[in-house]
Amino acid sequence: MIETIAAFLLAQKLRKILEEKGRPVWRYIIPGILLLMIGEFVGVTLALTLDLDKAGAILFGIFGLAIGGYTAYYLVDRLEPIQEPETTEL
Repeated sequence: MIETIAAFLLAQKLRKILEEKGRPVWRYIIPGILLLMIGEFVGVTLALTLDLDKAGAILFGIFGLAIGGYTAYYLVDRLEPIQEPETTEL
C-alpha cells in the first residue's frame, strides 16, 4: 500500500518539475516509478538475504523505496530546462 501512495506522490512531484522545465513528462515519470519499485525490491531482497524476519524485510523495503524515490527525484531535479531555439528575423 505504501508503495502505491509513494508512486502517486512521486509522479505528481516529478510531473510538476518536468512541466516547469519544459521536458516531456512520460519520458521521465515511468523510469522514476521503476526506480522506486526497484529500490523496494532490492531492499526486500537484501533483507531476505540477511535472513531477517518479516518486519526487517518490510523496513528494508521501505528504506529501498525511499532511496529509489529520492534517486528519481534527484535526477529529474538536476535536469536543465529546455531552451527555446532563438529565431532570427531577416
